[in-house]
Formats: sequence, structure tokens, C-alpha cells
Amino acid sequence: MKIVFSITTLLLIFLVSCTGTQNTTSSGENNSTETEKEISKEEEREKMILSAGYKKCEVVDMGTEDECGFVLQDLSEKKLYKPVQWQSEFVPYREDGNIVYVKFRGSKVTQTVCLQSMPVILDEMKLIE
Repeated sequence: MKIVFSITTLLLIFLVSCTGTQNTTSSGENNSTETEKEISKEEEREKMILSAGYKKCEVVDMGTEDECGFVLQDLSEKKLYKPVQWQSEFVPYREDGNIVYVKFRGSKVTQTVCLQSMPVILDEMKLIE
């Protein structure tokens, strides 16, 4: 079921991000219209990804402050989430300032460090390019 959902999500992202060829002219109006269309497509893509259950987060390196290390800050709710473990497939995304779409679930692990964040288990993560 998870595979079917992942394939469906990727297919939807692919379909939304596809663009056809456009006739271009030298007028400034056409350039601003193209920019508006690109912004609109990005907003549409983001809405679709968020509606699929992802959260838009920024990877933040809190260093040794409260032994937090790398945390995820939800950009809409400003909450901090501390992954219990960064699985190997997510390690490349663990860079301060990266904006990612992430799916996670709450963890029942008792947290003794980084008390300002909520412990989570990462399920999926995508880097925003």
C-alpha cells in the first residue's frame, strides 16, 4: 500500500511539474506572465504535496544547544521536531537551511534532551529544489 501511495504521489508531482513549450516574444509583458505562471505552478505543486500529508520544514542545526543537533522546524506552525534517528536515505538532506517536505509520526520515546522539540520517526522526506 505504501509503495502504491509513493508511486501515485511521484506520478502526481511529475504531472504537475511538466511544462510544455511556449512561444516567446521579446515583450516584457510575456516575461512577467511566464513568471506568474511559474509561481502559480509552484504553488499548485506545493498544495498537492501538502495535501498528500507532507509538512514543509526547514532543517535547523541547533548544534550542542540542549544536545538537539539537527531538528526540523515546521514552516507553517513553527514547531520543532527531533527525528529519533536519521535513516541513511535521509542523511543527505541533513544540512542546515535545507527546505524539505517530510512525513513523520510521533514517537513514544521518552526524551531527555532537546526538550523544546517533539520526538518523531521519519517516514518520507523530499528536498525542495
